[in-house]
Amino acid sequence: KDGADVQHGQQCTAMCDPGYMPSTSALKCELGVLTPPTFTCRRICEARIGSAGIYRDAESLPPGVMVIGSAACVEGAIIESGGICTALCSPGYVSSTTNMLCVDGLLSPSQFRCDKGRSCPAPQMILYASVMPCLEGYTLPHNSSCTAQCNDGYVPSVSSLTCFHEVLSPRTFQCQPGCLAPLVSRAPNPSCEEGYFIRPGETCTTQCMEGFSQSFFTLKCSDRGTGSFSPVTFDCGRDCAPPVVANALDPPCKGGVPVRHGSQCELNCLGGFSGDSVATCNNGTLESTRPLACLLGCPSPSNVSHALEPPCAEGLLVRHLDVCTARCAASYVPVSKSLACQDSTLAPDRFRCARDGNWGFVPAALQYSNRGAVLEARVAALAEGDAVAVLFVIGGELAVVLGRSSGASDAWRWGAPDVYRAGAQILVFCTYQVVRLNRTFADCMCTRWVHPSIL
Repeated sequence: KDGADVQHGQQCTAMCDPGYMPSTSALKCELGVLTPPTFTCRRICEARIGSAGIYRDAESLPPGVMVIGSAACVEGAIIESGGICTALCSPGYVSSTTNMLCVDGLLSPSQFRCDKGRSCPAPQMILYASVMPCLEGYTLPHNSSCTAQCNDGYVPSVSSLTCFHEVLSPRTFQCQPGCLAPLVSRAPNPSCEEGYFIRPGETCTTQCMEGFSQSFFTLKCSDRGTGSFSPVTFDCGRDCAPPVVANALDPPCKGGVPVRHGSQCELNCLGGFSGDSVATCNNGTLESTRPLACLLGCPSPSNVSHALEPPCAEGLLVRHLDVCTARCAASYVPVSKSLACQDSTLAPDRFRCARDGNWGFVPAALQYSNRGAVLEARVAALAEGDAVAVLFVIGGELAVVLGRSSGASDAWRWGAPDVYRAGAQILVFCTYQVVRLNRTFADCMCTRWVHPSIL
């Protein structure tokens, strides 16, 4: 259109023969180069009233269109090759085909027809539906809606259905039972904050009269059409007054007071004291397995040789019903490694730290062998009549073996199947003392053993 030569910075407006359309509307010239470098001419389709669109009467024509030859498609009268023509019909009329495709100058299909849209009958045979299932009536005009209706106590599965040329979408609906707020003693009526009727899948927020509390705060109405709640119902129980407990703070319950029906009172005690039990409020009465009490904790053991400070991992004061986890210095292990605190008393009341072994030295005076469930310790180089005590600290627990030798070749045996469990990863810590002629010698060097049965 702009001539054979296009100046720099100008553009070429693409032109095609009648019945064709350029692939691009313009090409721009920059430094002697066109962008894009060329174009193609594609055949077009003409979609006009009277040729592509057939209208049987004036009412079927699109609004404002009264002239044959006007555009019959939403996209216009000219459709590019590969493009789509969406048929134009007057409201209340339906096209015989929704879309037509332009292929190399030809529409497929070549024509469409505008027919008056047919009405839809309201859905029938629906259990628990109203006598008139659709609010709008038994017959629904084309392109209108049906507002679904059910009997009292039931809810439609869909709120509305759309009629399009004899077809409802969706085809029908179901009437599902909702849930009625339960009748509960000491609860207002309705007992649900949302009202008397709860739709399927929705929640009832329960409520009670003043001074009472509900066992469940919410009930879920089944979405499967059963018309039942989960949980089925609730009850309103009387709240509990706070307990009077010595050495308790105010309020004495950590959750505050009054204690709601169905909830627990965990004691709120003064420093150094701990609650001995927990009470549950049941319709005005606090119930517990033993009397509520704030009991004093236990001081950690004192004057324990070779113990760390504090001796208990839990600190200098162990809470009532807690345990003291014993701690020893390096190269020592606790005997009775945990002590239970019960109302200011530890059981056992103390522990001791026994010398731990080392990996590098096995005393010649003590050998061992495994004979089934019997572990044999052989003590050598003892005079006749000497007494021997072999002390084993096994996993922090003390095992004591006492005996009297009649000579160097005697062997001391003891069964310990409860300690040496096959497959258990137990390290055996050992110390021993030799008692000779009623004199106790200092602890000897010992080793850390792994019993052969677990290797």
